[in-house]
Amino acid sequence: MTEKERLYTAVIYYNPELQPLEKQDITRLKNNPPEKFTTQEHVQGLAYLSGQVKPDEIKNANLLRVLNNRGTQQLFIGEAGQDKNISAKQIEQAKQAVKQHNLRSDDFRKENIEGYRAVNYNENTPIKYMSTLLSDALMSVLYSNTQDYELNKQRKAQEELEYELDKKKRQHHKHGRRGGTIHR
Repeated sequence: MTEKERLYTAVIYYNPELQPLEKQDITRLKNNPPEKFTTQEHVQGLAYLSGQVKPDEIKNANLLRVLNNRGTQQLFIGEAGQDKNISAKQIEQAKQAVKQHNLRSDDFRKENIEGYRAVNYNENTPIKYMSTLLSDALMSVLYSNTQDYELNKQRKAQEELEYELDKKKRQHHKHGRRGGTIHR
């Protein structure tokens, strides 16, 4: 999986509203990813992945969105695996069902799409996924650009202000208003 896809998966899972995140929010996500779903939603999601529940039976639209994306499915299974109220058997059933579905889907795509290569999704826990994804190198790249952006924004605002002041100065000069003196 590419870095862009990993980042997209993390954003879709942890920040579906696409709210801007500060550096401390991302650090918190990296070190202690929040649990996005309740035990009941974990049970329902695992049942859906195992083929025991139909999509229209799931009331939480965010859960359904997560379950319909291959990458976020793995994060969901990892999160459900950390839930103490979920049995290992339920997790294993969901993993097997997802694996079978992905194999069938990949076989179909290989037959119908020339040059198709399957993407292998590894089992992950949310904390392992986020700490791998949000490495120090990526964090420095993300936030060095933010600092450059802020400097450019300030510079542009200053240039606009200077332009407006020059414009007013030209208007005053054009209309004969020179320093408040009366023309004779």
